[in-house]
Amino acid sequence: MQLAQQAVEIDPEYGPAYRSLGFAYKALGKLEEAAEARRRTVLLRGVDRNNHFNYLQILSELGDDERVREAARNALPVFDRYLRLTLDDMHSKVQYALVLGMAGEHARAVAEARELEKMEGLDSHALYNLSCLFLREHQLENGLAVLRKSVGIGFRGIEFFLRDPDLDPLRGMPEFEELKMKVMAVEANG
Repeated sequence: MQLAQQAVEIDPEYGPAYRSLGFAYKALGKLEEAAEARRRTVLLRGVDRNNHFNYLQILSELGDDERVREAARNALPVFDRYLRLTLDDMHSKVQYALVLGMAGEHARAVAEARELEKMEGLDSHALYNLSCLFLREHQLENGLAVLRKSVGIGFRGIEFFLRDPDLDPLRGMPEFEELKMKVMAVEANG
């Protein structure tokens, strides 16, 4: 973290330093500081969709719905442009659908998610994020089905099953607990 802080002091217009600072603050549990660093990254390097998505993630963790909506609306043109130029980036398509939901465009988010769900070639992480989108949009059956598919093709990450608030609607459901045990067993033997 000290190196990132020094880089910001040397050149306050150097976006990657703020990005590093944001990750360091997040790792330390300093979410407001992480949000501010990520906001600065977006201001300095706003054409990078990943910077926008990282900022949105931290705002979501803070539970600041109004800032999430505003930041998501600002991110949509960046994603629109990128996806027009890069047609086969499935992860970004899933992120775009998530951003639509964060921007309050819930019907469009679900429609995008349903189209993505039909596509071949989504890897386990893209499917996991798609599952989270369905769950955020209160589509529990779809969310569980896509999560099951994600685990079926190799998603591993018990920490997500234990901590991701997007999965909260599934907690306590026998199907979810079964999936969680499956991931735990694979990681224990892996």
